[in-house]
Amino acid sequence: MNKKGLIEHVASTANLTKASAGRVVNAFIGGITETLSNDDFIDLEGFGLFAVATVPGPTVCDPETGEPVLLTNLRAPKFRASLDLKTAVKNG
Repeated sequence: MNKKGLIEHVASTANLTKASAGRVVNAFIGGITETLSNDDFIDLEGFGLFAVATVPGPTVCDPETGEPVLLTNLRAPKFRASLDLKTAVKNG
């Protein structure tokens, strides 16, 4: 399912117009994005945890000296599914 399909699903299940459902979906995505960009997390009980993980930076070679150089750590979004979600997916 893509974003358009999600908006249509929200509209039909919540008895909203597609425009209203679109605003809801965009607000949800925006809330997650803003929270993670502030290095915080969102825990949705029964669904999962959105958080920021620190990933070690890669080691690259300096083109001038050939010496290995360790780049700085990277921040990446991470999602950990809840047990309820894992069970629902497993059971189809």
